[in-house]
Amino acid sequence: MRHAHDYLIEHIEATEPFTFEDFPEQDRLSAAGRDFVKLFARHKAALQTFGQTQAAQVAALRLQQTRKWRDLCTAQTQFAAAESLAGALYVEEEEVLTLNVGGQGSLTTAKRTLMKYPDSALAAMFSGRHALQLHHGQLFIDRNYRPFARLVSFLRTGRLPRLPAAAEELELKEEMDYWGVPWELNPPPAPTPTRPTFDHLRSSTSLLFQDDLQTALKEGLEHAVLFLSKPLTSETPSVDFQVTLDNYPESNYQLLIGLVPPFAYRESSSALWCQAPNSYFWDVGENSLLQTDSRKRVTECPDYSCFCEEDDSVFGIRYDSCSQTVSFYKNGICQGQAFSRVQLPLTPVLDLQFEAGAVRLKSES
Repeated sequence: MRHAHDYLIEHIEATEPFTFEDFPEQDRLSAAGRDFVKLFARHKAALQTFGQTQAAQVAALRLQQTRKWRDLCTAQTQFAAAESLAGALYVEEEEVLTLNVGGQGSLTTAKRTLMKYPDSALAAMFSGRHALQLHHGQLFIDRNYRPFARLVSFLRTGRLPRLPAAAEELELKEEMDYWGVPWELNPPPAPTPTRPTFDHLRSSTSLLFQDDLQTALKEGLEHAVLFLSKPLTSETPSVDFQVTLDNYPESNYQLLIGLVPPFAYRESSSALWCQAPNSYFWDVGENSLLQTDSRKRVTECPDYSCFCEEDDSVFGIRYDSCSQTVSFYKNGICQGQAFSRVQLPLTPVLDLQFEAGAVRLKSES
């Protein structure tokens, strides 16, 4: 028969609660032992209550942080949209023209508005190939003001104005015919940009590509390098990658995103950023920036961006041609200006080391 004290020790080490009724009827504890059991039971219950309270507080804090993160992402997206709209409306000072139309009135517009239809006489007039007449310091156009102003309105908006009379509609049509601007409801469609793809011939052979070359699959811990088929230019200054991990790795995780010039990549070599001179990288896992000079010497800048454990994120590269700067984005949030005095073209590239996952190109919405 086991002694009651052995039975007590067994229950102290157990996680389930216990009472005096759990002890064998034929065993009895000393008074000191029974007092100890009462004291231990109270402390154990208090610890369990404290643990439950802490777990609830941690869960509430995580929910609050998630909501703040989503609000921040929404605000950043709205700001980026407003910034893009503002950039589209901005016109350089030398591109602004003030026209004197027939001596009847003046209007101010952008040169790009007047040149919206490249095959029109209006575009030819402001192409720089012809000398323009000046009248009191303004460019003079010998046409009637009202139909010409309505033509400019159409070029700005792409919509024909609503006219009160058929005679005024005919007047506008004649003005458009005179300048060679087609009579249509919408401006000419912008050329559809070519969707970026991955360069499966230059990337690591261990990666599996879908037929459209928009997705690359990675299996195993083997180091891999993934190139884009076309470089970033001033016309295509950004790119986004969605990186999805099958399971977030506790170790053996490396993700570098950057820009490299053309160079002879050898798959048997080590880390990519050591191979490519004049390259720029963001080490996502280590929260640092890496840059190589023409002699492949590496400069590291730590504490770039913040670490966040996520198994599905969208990473982006943005180039500002005006300031010649590169910034990196995560889930739509700018991580801050990374590099300055960067000259394009440079090819986007990802340096991958994780167990399994996929990288997808995200097209602009």
